[in-house]
Amino acid sequence: MAGTKGHQKNNNVQGKTRFSPDPIDTHVGLRVRKRRKMLGMSQSLLGTIVGVTFQQVQKYERGTNRISSSRLFRLANALDVTVSYFFEGTAKHLLEPVEADSSLYDQKETQELIVVYYGIQDTFVRKKMIAIIELLGQPTSS
Repeated sequence: MAGTKGHQKNNNVQGKTRFSPDPIDTHVGLRVRKRRKMLGMSQSLLGTIVGVTFQQVQKYERGTNRISSSRLFRLANALDVTVSYFFEGTAKHLLEPVEADSSLYDQKETQELIVVYYGIQDTFVRKKMIAIIELLGQPTSS
């Protein structure tokens, strides 16, 4: 079947066949979206950087369109991550669909924290800040 590679076959209520995105494609798309939002970057800007339209970025983020290896490499460079970043946590999502929850990344406080974090030029200091924040986020025992 042409055009169905990487998609799973589903039957809808009327018995017609349609194809849904592969869970790994969905996971990778969500990671693209998460990182883009963390950087406060628009879909248009990301698309311009990697040479696609913002509509194409939307399709990548939903997992509707698969991302080629060369495009994934460009996305990783544009988003300042390694290619492996997009696959972190995929083992959990191989068999079940992934739901997107972007509410945390849409909050103004989250965006401010990200801007300040990336304002720290020293990578070592940034990593130490993550460690401090993780310690502060742990539940305290009474």
